[in-house]
Amino acid sequence: MLAVGDCNTWGITDPPIGNTILDKFCRHLEAEGCSTSSQNLGYGMATSREGVQLVRHKAQPADVVLINFGLVDTWVTSIPKVYIPYYPDNFLRKRLRKLLKFVKRRLRSPWLRRFVSTGHVVPIKEYARNVCEMISLVRAKNPSATILLWGSPPVQNDPARNANLESYNKRLERIAYETNSLFLSTANLVNKLSSEAAYLDAVHLNEAATEVIAAQLASVYRTQQLAVA
Repeated sequence: MLAVGDCNTWGITDPPIGNTILDKFCRHLEAEGCSTSSQNLGYGMATSREGVQLVRHKAQPADVVLINFGLVDTWVTSIPKVYIPYYPDNFLRKRLRKLLKFVKRRLRSPWLRRFVSTGHVVPIKEYARNVCEMISLVRAKNPSATILLWGSPPVQNDPARNANLESYNKRLERIAYETNSLFLSTANLVNKLSSEAAYLDAVHLNEAATEVIAAQLASVYRTQQLAVA
């Protein structure tokens, strides 16, 4: 089992201690007698750009692959074409990111934003290409891999950001159809929970949310397996 994604894949502790969506997904399958081993390539602050590199350089062949990106890709930022990757990372990149964040904070003024371009960290067309490339890389390692794409859940108290997430999630669902992958929408699952149960903070998922997503991913996978049996 392989998972690649942003902080919601990596988990809410660092390092993760068995409470990630991937861990819980595996436990659901193990409860039904499946033997599992896992590799979690979740990465804090990762976009689909980092996802491509992580899959290319670190992913082991897997029978089941969970992919989720969007939380950072959809973020609206100043001068979006200037981007310093988080992976692979090094001292120079860390220093440059710190400098870039300092500059961008100064550009948040409404007066300055009239003269500075803004946009998503990863435009939706590039996002789609990146996800498709991850799928191709995974299938190059194992052509029979089952791929589950899961949509990013909403964040709290930010309607504009949630509208962006919904748009990217719809594109992710289309990619699932186009690539013969599976798709899970998570918004309704998370919205059924209280804020305290669903979220650790305004953005990151808490235990109850990761559990319900993992359980539904396992259900989607089992349904697919029964259909092809």
